Amino acid sequence: MIVRQVNPRRDVDMDLDCSLSGVTAKEGRAQVLHEFDINSHNSFEQPDRLVTNPHSVAEEGSRFRITLPSLLSDGSSAVCLEVKPS
Repeated sequence: MIVRQVNPRRDVDMDLDCSLSGVTAKEGRAQVLHEFDINSHNSFEQPDRLVTNPHSVAEEGSRFRITLPSLLSDGSSAVCLEVKPS
């Protein structure tokens, strides 16, 4: 299962508390994609301009907690949470 989140606030990090109904997860990983320039993109000349980096996630059974960075702290950012059910 993959859950993608974006913090719409420019000035405040947001804490997300997410629960899965009817399933227990055995593992959760998160990746963050961020760049200060919202118009940046990968190209043939700069294929690694935008790359994902590991992002911390706290997991407890069917519950996950993750912090979504503000736009000011990381520019433009999106977080992808991958959950593996048990």
